[in-house]
Amino acid sequence: MKGDLAKRAFYAAAIGCLGAMNALAQPAVGFPEKLVRIVVPFPPGGGPDVFSRLVAEKLAAKWKQPVIVENRPGAGGNVGAALVAHAEPDGYTLLSSPPGPLAINGSLFKKLSYDPARWSPVTILTRQPMVLGARKNLPANSVQELIALAKASPGKLTFGTLGNGSISHLTMAQFLSMAGVTLVNVPFQGSSPAAAALMGEQVDIVFDNPITYVGPFRAGRIKILAAGNTQRLPMLTDTPTFSEAGFAKLRPYAWLGVVAPPNTPPFLTERISKAMAEALKQPDVKKRLDDAATEPVGSTPFDTAVFLAEERAKWQAVIKSANVTVAD
Repeated sequence: MKGDLAKRAFYAAAIGCLGAMNALAQPAVGFPEKLVRIVVPFPPGGGPDVFSRLVAEKLAAKWKQPVIVENRPGAGGNVGAALVAHAEPDGYTLLSSPPGPLAINGSLFKKLSYDPARWSPVTILTRQPMVLGARKNLPANSVQELIALAKASPGKLTFGTLGNGSISHLTMAQFLSMAGVTLVNVPFQGSSPAAAALMGEQVDIVFDNPITYVGPFRAGRIKILAAGNTQRLPMLTDTPTFSEAGFAKLRPYAWLGVVAPPNTPPFLTERISKAMAEALKQPDVKKRLDDAATEPVGSTPFDTAVFLAEERAKWQAVIKSANVTVAD
């Protein structure tokens, strides 16, 4: 606990300039007075896109201004991220993204046209426990049986990922390091092809969000060996958590964060953050998230800044330890 408090104090000091900037800022009179654009740096239809649109709809109703979601996929999220990073810091262009452009890509890519440490944090919208899916005929019905199988045939089992350097890949790297086993990485371009490969028994295991795998699991097309929540998921009451499976320190979560361009005034990020937190509390939004086994967060800009700094440090260590690389 003391270590966590010390770490939080360190990050708080590192971003303490936010408070100073806020003291000098003037009220956001009239904001917003025109269309607000939320850029999602991944294709339509995925969780980041769907959840961003839920919030955008509520913001538009509250602000009486259009709030649109614009998909700008490419290069692991870097295309959309760069677009926002170089936009005017006036609150009218925001980035809603999974961890890649916010906490991973700075350690993964040799060159970026933006600095992930310079985002103006707004909020963490949601977080979602990940599950460990396995092909239906894999001769292992638990995490411990999987580890035993991998140790009996080192380097022969395969794991699918949503792309090299994705949260799916890095979470798997964490797990394999903790388990002391080696598997072969088979990267795909997104969740759908990875899930199809698992159901087609082309790979042995995959880390991904539960909503992708609950249907195939119930239909008997795959297994789910463990889930990343602190408690068993309501939709998977018979599936153990990783803590129950012997991995208490493994907390595999995906999350969705919102940031603004560097140097966006804190009075703007505070106003946007509060509006998004209100949107997440709406009953219909909460139900949609519950149905997707997704938790609404709605953190403040300060807490978001601390969280992002911690995530960058964590994934940097994983990338270095696992020697994860991507082609620039």
